[in-house]
Amino acid sequence: MEKFNSFIANLELRELSRSGPTFTWTNKQEIPVQVVLDSVLVSTDWDDKFPTSLLSSILRVGSDHNPLLLDTNELDVKRCSYFKFESAWLIQESFVEMVRLKMTPRDDSYILEYWNKKLVALRRFLKGWWINVQRDARIKKVVLKDQLEEWDLQAEQRDLSCEK
Repeated sequence: MEKFNSFIANLELRELSRSGPTFTWTNKQEIPVQVVLDSVLVSTDWDDKFPTSLLSSILRVGSDHNPLLLDTNELDVKRCSYFKFESAWLIQESFVEMVRLKMTPRDDSYILEYWNKKLVALRRFLKGWWINVQRDARIKKVVLKDQLEEWDLQAEQRDLSCEK
């Protein structure tokens, strides 16, 4: 342990402060043991390059560890949003029927012009529809995550074993 501590001191590393749940590990027993096992060490070079970086301990789901999320707070680069068909759409309720309704009977225009108009309109519609589906899923995920975090907080503050 002394060698490890001297290694940290020689490299002038420091522990990055962490937000989120108090503990990063539990043994998941009736009488739980909860400890902080995980941390992140950074150098002065790191601090210079990423002065606003944040470390968060996020909710564990199905694990004995809370994952750590390191955010450097760098600006996101906007990418082109090309249309891409998602196979997940096929399992969405009434997707096929919705597409069928969007494909109205052919008009008098040239066949390639007709298909081009249909595909442009369908792509535009599906992009908007998928954004709404994802938004609804994110909202459900936030609600479930909040409930799990509440239970996690209760587990940290009191004994949740079956025994009374």
